[in-house]
Amino acid sequence: MDGGRNDTLGAVPLASHFRGDVVFPGLLIGGLALEALCWAGLATFPGWHEEHDARTGSDIDIKPFPSRPVTNACIMASGLATIFFLISALWQHIAAAATISVAKSVTHDQLNGRVGAAATVLVWLTFGLSVLPFLGLFIMSLSIRLLDKLIED
Repeated sequence: MDGGRNDTLGAVPLASHFRGDVVFPGLLIGGLALEALCWAGLATFPGWHEEHDARTGSDIDIKPFPSRPVTNACIMASGLATIFFLISALWQHIAAAATISVAKSVTHDQLNGRVGAAATVLVWLTFGLSVLPFLGLFIMSLSIRLLDKLIED
């Protein structure tokens, strides 16, 4: 069945308009770029190295603290990316629900639509996964500040 010739209600142009004008991938692309910058910053964090303990005579593994400016830049990039993903998820979810409601009202319940579960899961999963590095970096930064404060006292 050809949707273009048998579309008496105009559902195909409505769906094309929704896809072209309402779903905006710019926030998702910007969020991905910011997360990539965050991961590039994380790659500069120092790794483990061994040092010789003069008091005991044994080798000990040491992991130095990461640079504060790099940590703060990573937190800001990841936080901004998380905000971008949240706005994108809300925008797409609300726009899809509103478009379905308008299409249903305009066609007097002859055209029925639904938001796909896979699309909903993907957009909210993107937001959920972007929260994890942000919270991890934020908690790590607070822990390092607390350790520094305890060492100074």
